Amino acid sequence: MATATTAPRTQQARREATRNALLEATIQCLVQQGYAGTTTRAVAERAGVSAGALQHHFASKQELVSEAISYLSSKLTTQLIERGLPSASSRRQLTEQMLDYLWQTLNGPLIAAATELAAAARTDPVLRERLAKAQRQAIEMVPLAAQQLFPEQAARPGFTGLINTALAAMRGVVLLGFVSSADKEEAWRAARPQLLAMVKGWQG
Repeated sequence: MATATTAPRTQQARREATRNALLEATIQCLVQQGYAGTTTRAVAERAGVSAGALQHHFASKQELVSEAISYLSSKLTTQLIERGLPSASSRRQLTEQMLDYLWQTLNGPLIAAATELAAAARTDPVLRERLAKAQRQAIEMVPLAAQQLFPEQAARPGFTGLINTALAAMRGVVLLGFVSSADKEEAWRAARPQLLAMVKGWQG
């Protein structure tokens, strides 16, 4: 009986490992090669699996890339929550931690991959439909994670709106970095004090 119950779990673990490897490979392809270069063959080769194995998990490229965004946003959110934040000695320090947490979240493979897909989705209705759901999930995860990391702040009215407003401003700054990292850093140095002032005004 022990052998009979162990085998299915091992098989499930292998399936999950293959699926995760494909999703990780998809993100890497999107960031390094763009959407056009993210072919199912390229993803399968990078993940070290056959094309048939990929098709077993994902029926289309659109499904693969949209699932990769959901997977990565969930993974990053979990990592941020588990890592936590150092204790803050003042309200200002807590506010700075909150903004820097959001900035760190956006400065990684998630925004690069999502931007590639957003551009492609403009003329691909199938991708656009799938990506819309993944994008909503990703957008919702950041405020949820922020609520766990900053529970006292999250208890105040308007917290989610504040987070989403800051994220919208930061996304615009991050996009500058795809062309010039110097422009992005300069824009962030200018935007950060303004966002701090916005949060301070919300705190009262």
